Formats: sequence, structure tokens, C-alpha cells
Amino acid sequence: MLIIALLTAALMQEGAPSAPPQDAIVCDRAGNTIELNACGALDLEREQARMQRYLEAAYGRARDSDHADPSYGEPTQSTAYLQSAQAAWVAYADIRCLGLYDQWKGGTIRTLMGLGCRIEATRQRTHDIWSDYLTYPDSTPPVLPEPVVSVAGEADAADS
Repeated sequence: MLIIALLTAALMQEGAPSAPPQDAIVCDRAGNTIELNACGALDLEREQARMQRYLEAAYGRARDSDHADPSYGEPTQSTAYLQSAQAAWVAYADIRCLGLYDQWKGGTIRTLMGLGCRIEATRQRTHDIWSDYLTYPDSTPPVLPEPVVSVAGEADAADS
């Protein structure tokens, strides 16, 4: 979350032109730095919403596991582990992407590089959540579809 605040602050630097309204952005034709940054921010927002949807489903399965029939053994602590893993991932992604942002801080591409890092990290985390919590070891279909990324870099419609 820290990276989002820093990247947003970078977008709104004192003296910098303001970003265009979101409904005025045509991302497939974005051309200047401000438009590219705004499109990157929209992409990150979409990826975070998708990750949140998968995370909520994972929490549901974790809670079910924590409250499973005790005759099958000790109750699990899946919810606590998932919460800890998510908090650790947020900290890791912040540090990783801030480090990348710092590498590019002398150029106008810095914000887009930081956003791109966070988008890719979020996509990977969403897939990890799916794999770890929303699939089954047998032929049972997963709780949600696999969050696949197409060659063009856009999330497939099935998992949006």
C-alpha cells in the first residue's frame, strides 16, 4: 500500500500538470508520461481488485478449514497463516517495487516502472493465492478460474 501512496504522490508533484480525469483516458493510445502513469495506475487498481476477490474466496476456504469437523484431527490455523502471508507479501512488494522505483528516480519513467513492478507482483500473488487456497488436489474444479495473463499482458476475461 505504501508504494501506491508514493506513486500517487509522485504523480501529483507540486508544479506537475494534473493527471487527466479517469474517464478521459484512452489507455490503448496513451502517449505522454502523465497519461501512461494514469493508465498504469488504472491497471494496478484492476489487478488489486482481482487479487482482493481471490483473497476473499481464499479467506472463506481458510475459515472453513479452521472450523472443520474435529473428528478429522486438529483444527487448522489457515486464516491466521493466510493473514500473515498477505501482510508479509505487502511488505515485500513495497520494498521490491520501491527499490525499482529508486533505480529509475532520475527519469520520468520512474513512476511507470514502480507501477509495472507492483502490477506484476500483484498478478503473481493472485496466482499464488489461487494455487495455494482455491484449487484441489483431485479433479474438483477450482473455486475461481485460474488468473492467467495473456501474451498482451492483460488479464483474461475469465478471471477479471
